[in-house]
Amino acid sequence: MLPFAVAAAFLVLGYLRYALGTAHPDDYLADAWEHLRFSDVIWLWVRDSGASHPVPYLDHWFEYPVLLGGLIYLLGFAPSLGAYFALTYAVLAGCALATIALLRRLPGADPWYLAAAPALYLYTGLNWDTAAIAATAAALVAFDRGRDRWGTIALVAAVWLKFFPLVFLAAILVERLRRGRRRAALEIAGLFALGSLVVNLPVLLAAPGRWADFFTFNRDRAADSNLWVLARDIPTSTVNALSLAALAIGGLGLAVLALRSRRSVVPPLGAALLLWWLAINKVFSPQYALWVFFALAVLRPSWSLWTALVAADLAAYAVGFFVQYALHRPEGGPFADWQIRHLYDPLQVLRVGLLLLAIGSGMRLLLQEEGALPAASMTVTGIGGKHRGEP
Repeated sequence: MLPFAVAAAFLVLGYLRYALGTAHPDDYLADAWEHLRFSDVIWLWVRDSGASHPVPYLDHWFEYPVLLGGLIYLLGFAPSLGAYFALTYAVLAGCALATIALLRRLPGADPWYLAAAPALYLYTGLNWDTAAIAATAAALVAFDRGRDRWGTIALVAAVWLKFFPLVFLAAILVERLRRGRRRAALEIAGLFALGSLVVNLPVLLAAPGRWADFFTFNRDRAADSNLWVLARDIPTSTVNALSLAALAIGGLGLAVLALRSRRSVVPPLGAALLLWWLAINKVFSPQYALWVFFALAVLRPSWSLWTALVAADLAAYAVGFFVQYALHRPEGGPFADWQIRHLYDPLQVLRVGLLLLAIGSGMRLLLQEEGALPAASMTVTGIGGKHRGEP
């Protein structure tokens, strides 16, 4: 129970900190940057006139996947900004605690890597990532138990809440194919495609132009994170192509390593792919640290690496918000430029190095032998069934 107690303490403190911002709807950005407590949860309510209950995509531009839009719409029926944030935070905190519970059920995972991370305090109220992380954890537990249908449904929910969990679809397909279970892989892919169609089609039909907001927004965002800070003059279109190529090449390399593994590869392969995506992506929003510590809970690297990532994250959080504070003050431009060059950029490079070390932990896990791989003939049921010889 101790991991839950530690995580709950972080979550309560996080709520108390962010909830103060709900008292400043008229000057929210100025208050948020000054006190280093900006929250997209609060800001989107203010920006999109949440009191009038607008429908994401239909009534206004919306930069997140469709299931997150639906969640925000449902929570938006709260009677006030304060009530909306309290209700949303309760859902997100519950998802964080559910993730810890699910990690306890996932063989080889250690929930302490997430439960003890200050990221729970800093980011649970900043964005909606814990909802997608909980769905991802549920998918991993279901897949581990041979419940492929439930795992795929959970993965559909996770992807259309935050999209990053798409890497775990790749991991489960690699796992099923390497075990000779082509039919199961096809059924997982088909069910995922069908589920994705079901959740996206209503918005696509109702607002075809707005449905693509999430994709166009991320396509057009300028590079401001990771190693891309070393080449800020590269056109965004070129960065997109290079980062996609890096994602594909690195993902292929990890998949080849997984194909040679003699253990269940879904959690370590998915977590390593996730960290690789975060390391080469052109954007690393602060709350992405929650995904990092979730991946670490799966991979279990050394605690010294965990400590280094915690320290780097805390420093990056502080510097990032100080930069925003300076940029929002008339006289702050030169100071912001100095912070970006001498603090923000070096921290971006440092984090990439630490993420690569964490990916190395995933590669070592894939190379470990934990019993012979069951032959395809040992499987006894199709998708959704239990399989002899599988964990």
